[in-house]
Formats: sequence, structure tokens, C-alpha cells
Amino acid sequence: MAMMSGHYAKDYAQKDSSYMSDPNSAPSISKRIGEFLILGLYLVVDIEEIWPRSHFWALAAAVVGVLALLLLDGGFSRRMIAIISASTIATCSVVYLIAPDILPEETENHGWLLPANERSPAEPCPNVPKDALVFVAGTASFWTTSPGRSDVLSVGDKTSLSVERDGAKLRFNAEIYDDNGRLVARIIRNEFHLIQGQYSYRDRSEDRSKLTVFDGLGQEMLYINYVNSTTVVLRGKFSAPDGTKVVITDSGVSGERIHLSYVCIGNIGINVSATGTQLKPR
Repeated sequence: MAMMSGHYAKDYAQKDSSYMSDPNSAPSISKRIGEFLILGLYLVVDIEEIWPRSHFWALAAAVVGVLALLLLDGGFSRRMIAIISASTIATCSVVYLIAPDILPEETENHGWLLPANERSPAEPCPNVPKDALVFVAGTASFWTTSPGRSDVLSVGDKTSLSVERDGAKLRFNAEIYDDNGRLVARIIRNEFHLIQGQYSYRDRSEDRSKLTVFDGLGQEMLYINYVNSTTVVLRGKFSAPDGTKVVITDSGVSGERIHLSYVCIGNIGINVSATGTQLKPR
């Protein structure tokens, strides 16, 4: 009986040894390294290709990739698979909540203006209504509480700058002409277009809140700094096809027989024509 017991014990040990040496019974170190290298490559492609277009689907693909590795590996217990899967889902959920918004795609002549989250600069409008939108033009400021469209600046027979408000949303409209009366840039509801040709180029901030348009000589024609949801800083040379011109610099607004500086004007639009300047209610 003892000999038989020893025989069975030896046979069991041999089977157990054979089981442990079977590459299909438990993943080897080299196999596991290969699996994680494949997962790493998968995640790199996921980040490069999917993340810029959709944070949600990129993170969902990451979860699927990790879960697929756990199931195909064969060396993880159900409990371990559940723990790792739950941890991965929790991590991806946090990343999704704190990830910055995806910026709209843009080209050299086509893009969007988005608000930054910066402090408003000092301007001579200390007591504007809370729902006002303030345009800072050097030492002059203009504000509006209109819930719809407001014409901020008209030059000649053209509306050079206007703004549309829809709740907390803000959309710009602008037309920029050079000194020869040629249209250089147009902004339509925050979407800007540079007219093809040799007359201008533009410079953009990384967060899309600033836009500068230059003429062919490198001179600044338009500068918009969307400082925050309630404040816009402006500079520029605004011309009309009829030759009327307005210049906004750090010292104020200069037009036909007028210079505005250290003033705060509310719910009034500026209309500059060849015959003079008028302030019109919005």
C-alpha cells in the first residue's frame, strides 16, 4: 500500500510538473512582456488617432484594450480581472472629467475664436451692469447689455465690428479692409476667414482666444483678445471702401474729427463716416 501511495504521489508530482511547464497553462514572462508591448502600442495609436477627435471614444477604446489583454492572457483570476477593470474604468472616468475640451479644427485661413479665462484689464468702466459685455479699445471702453446683436463700430457704409449674444455665448462679426479698399479678413459668428492673396497673414494663440491679422508689410490690422466671457480687448485699423478710416490703438479710438480716450460709453455704437462721427443707441 505504501509503495502504491508513493507511486501515485510520484505520478501526481510528474503531472503537476508537466502542467507547470506547459506554456498554455500559465503565461511565461516573455509572453506577458509581449502582450504588454502590444497593449502599449495599441494605447499609443489610440492617443494619437482617436484622442484628438473624441476623448470619450479614446478612453472607451483604452478600457476595451486592457480588458481584452486580461481575458486573453489566461493568467489572471476573475477577482484580479474585476479589480484591474474597475480601476481602469475609474481612472479613465477621472481623465475624461478633467481633460480639456477638444478645440475645433482650423486651417491657415479658417478657424474659431474662443474665450480665455483671464482677468479683465483695467478700463474706465468701473460700474457696468453684471450682464454687460465690455469692449476695451485702448483707454476707451464700450459696453452693451443687448441680448441680441449689437453694432459696435461702423465705418463708412460698412459694419466693421458687431457682436451677437445668446445667453452666455458670444459671437463676433467683422470686416477688415486695407487702405486700398480691398477686403482682407472677415469674421462671421466667431469663424474667421482670411481672403486668399498676398495682403495678409495671421497669428493665433494656442488657446484660440487671440487673433492678429497683419497686412503684407507686417503691420497689425486687427487684434482681438477674447479675454473672458465678458471682456474683449480690441486694436486695429478699420477702413471702408469709400476711404473712411478708424484706428484703435492703446491710447483710444481715432476717427474722422474725433478722438475717444478715457471714456466709458454704454449701449452706444460708433458710426464713423466721411462727414463725421456719430454715437448711436444700439
